[in-house]
Amino acid sequence: MSTIAIIAIVVVVLILGFLAYRAWSAKQEEQRKLMRREARDHRQVAEAGVGRARELGKKSGDQQREARRHEELAEEHARKAEQHAREAAKAESGKRRAGEAAGRHDERAADLEDRAERRRPG
Repeated sequence: MSTIAIIAIVVVVLILGFLAYRAWSAKQEEQRKLMRREARDHRQVAEAGVGRARELGKKSGDQQREARRHEELAEEHARKAEQHAREAAKAESGKRRAGEAAGRHDERAADLEDRAERRRPG
């Protein structure tokens, strides 16, 4: 083989190697760009998730505070209901005693009226 043919083969091999490297390098660059886009997209989703988590955390805190407030109100209402039940029982007892007393007084009044009628001259 002649020296020129060997040099030509070496040059062709070098050119093919260079072209293969450039193709491989371009493919690697495309993959890096794709990964950067995917990373950016995931970061945006993550940031949206953080915002949503904050929003839900605030809502959860608000709901917990509201639940505690309602629990306190329910306890207060239960105490008041018990107090009203005691007062109602006391009033019912007083009503019964007043009714009994009224009955006794009515009987006494009727008795006195009868006695007054019997003493009437006539």
